[in-house]
Amino acid sequence: MKFKFKTIRFNRGYVKNAPQMRWEVEKVVFLDNEGNECDPFNVPEDFWPTTIAIHLGKRIG
Repeated sequence: MKFKFKTIRFNRGYVKNAPQMRWEVEKVVFLDNEGNECDPFNVPEDFWPTTIAIHLGKRIG
């Protein structure tokens, strides 16, 4: 899998015109149920992620 996310946007709620925040994405990692990290660009065949961790940088909007 290849990720090319530079920013991520969060909405506060599901209402029309909900407030939004944009953040820089520093990195994305996969974690298994023991907290072991796996490089998303080199995922072993038997690796089953339970968590996708998005490391945020600074807020940009």
